[in-house]
Amino acid sequence: MVNRELQEEMVRKMEGIFSSYGPEQSDLILGELASLGFVRVGGNPSAVSMENKVMELFVVMGLDEKGALVSHEILRFDQIRK
Repeated sequence: MVNRELQEEMVRKMEGIFSSYGPEQSDLILGELASLGFVRVGGNPSAVSMENKVMELFVVMGLDEKGALVSHEILRFDQIRK
């Protein structure tokens, strides 16, 4: 089981990344998340999914037709299992 405080700290870092870059910089966002241990687990032209098993976090990012970020949602693994 992951330490909830460390998990929440990671969520804050992730939100900081999303707020630091513009929507058209989705590649930079993906790179930043990868540097935090996130691995791409799925995707298609309109969405990308990544997870960090150590932190038990999952993120899905919605993209427009040009690949710009239009939405994101961060979920803990226990939220997905419900």
